[in-house]
This record gives sequence, structure tokens and C-alpha cells, in this order.
Amino acid sequence: MNKQEYLSALREYLAPMPSQDREELLQDYETHFDFGTENGRSEEDTARMLGEPLALAKEILEQGYLPAQPVQQPPKRDIARMIGVTIALLFLNMAALPILASLWAVFASICAVAVAGCLSLVLLLIEHLLYGGITPAKSFVAAGSTGVGMLAAFFVRYYGVRWMLLLTVGYWKWTARTWLGRK
Repeated sequence: MNKQEYLSALREYLAPMPSQDREELLQDYETHFDFGTENGRSEEDTARMLGEPLALAKEILEQGYLPAQPVQQPPKRDIARMIGVTIALLFLNMAALPILASLWAVFASICAVAVAGCLSLVLLLIEHLLYGGITPAKSFVAAGSTGVGMLAAFFVRYYGVRWMLLLTVGYWKWTARTWLGRK
């Protein structure tokens, strides 16, 4: 791209600027081309050194020639509404938080069942090493407990954690949105 093509493209991309500022800036870039020619560089080399006209124009326009964004006032808080919502959420949380805590307790007990069930064969082996003798009833109970533990572990891993986190985080986000008010 030669000097004339470069400067005309830059002029077109800098159209949002005030004309006086744009012409001063274009004179500066014309000086870059003249300086490059004096130092033995071709116009194409100087254009490559300056970069793409579109990228240069974007950079220049971002530095202060973009149209001003309208200033938005922060939303005013309605104190009476916030007091009412706080009282309502207080009473709602008196019922909801114990329910949420009991769901977490059930989840923790399922986790304990999963761990104990999966370890039941290991515990049977430890009992055999310490006290000797394994009865068929104990081995069947240990195998059954292992199966139940594996099912509980599968539930905890693939469903329980996700559901409990979604429920808890969703409830807290809803509470925060309700208290702060929707925008």
C-alpha cells in the first residue's frame, strides 16, 4: 500500500473525528512517510511499519474520539421496600434454612453410607486378619453393603452434589436478588 492509499484509507476510518484534528493527525502520518523516504525506505515499508489503517484508526478513536456514553444514575434504594423485604426474608429464612440444613444432613448421611458401604469388604478383611474366621453371612452382608455403597456413591457423585449445590446457590442468589431488588 503506497502513501496516498494509506492516507486516504486512514482519512476514511477517522471520519468520526473533528476535521481539524483529523487533518493534523494525517499531516503527522504524512511526515512519517516523508521521513521514511528520506531514510531509504519505500512507501510500502513505511505503511507496513505503521500498521493497518483500520487498526490504527480504532486505536486513535478509542483514545478519546468516541462518542460519549450517557451517564446513568445509580438506582435509588427504596428504604421502606428494603425494610419490608428484609422482614419477609427473615421469616422465610426461619423456615427455609432449617429445611436446607436438613437436606444437607440427608446428603451427608448418604455420603457416609457410600463410604461405609464401599469399605465394608475392606473392613471384613481387617476383621478376618485381627480375629480370624469369616462366616458366609458376614461375607454376604459385606458384599451387599458394598453394592449399596457403590449405588450411593454413584448417586452422590453424579446427582447429589450437583442438585445440592444448585439448590443452595440458587436459593442464595434468589434471596440476594429479592433483597437488592431487580434492575
